Amino acid sequence: MTIAILTLLSTFLGTGLAGFITHRATKQQIENDRLIRETTYLERQTKGYVSLSWILYQMLLLVDHLEFFIMERGKGLNIYEVNYDEEIKENIAELINLKKRLEQLDVDLFSLEVYEVINKFTGFIFNLQFITKVIVRDKVNNEFQLNKFNSDVALLRELYKEYKSKINKIEQ
Repeated sequence: MTIAILTLLSTFLGTGLAGFITHRATKQQIENDRLIRETTYLERQTKGYVSLSWILYQMLLLVDHLEFFIMERGKGLNIYEVNYDEEIKENIAELINLKKRLEQLDVDLFSLEVYEVINKFTGFIFNLQFITKVIVRDKVNNEFQLNKFNSDVALLRELYKEYKSKINKIEQ
């Protein structure tokens, strides 16, 4: 009788110990999985911000080139012996490619504020594309279109500064 009770007691303790160990191992595995997911997400987010910053900066450089070519074209002098219309079209094509890359970024990686900046940036790029096509089409400089172009370029630069300040806040 005592052996049966000891056997029953040891079985109970063994099962309890095995259950405790299993519970602890499962809890540890869940914690490890959470840490791996979190680390992976943070890594993807960091890569996303790096890509976003590069794309926005490249777009800004292309807009600076566009501005230069449009202003030089408007002067009527071609001291650089450059086909301004062709250069403008090439810059627009590059802007379109960068805009597509911008639109392909995973928006779930970014905060709502940064996502709003992305949308505004895309909108300004679309406006600049349209205005630039009108400027190239019209051989005579349309003062309204040039003013609109310059205004949008200035707003785009301000938006880029706003983006950089938001990124600095996120990094801190």
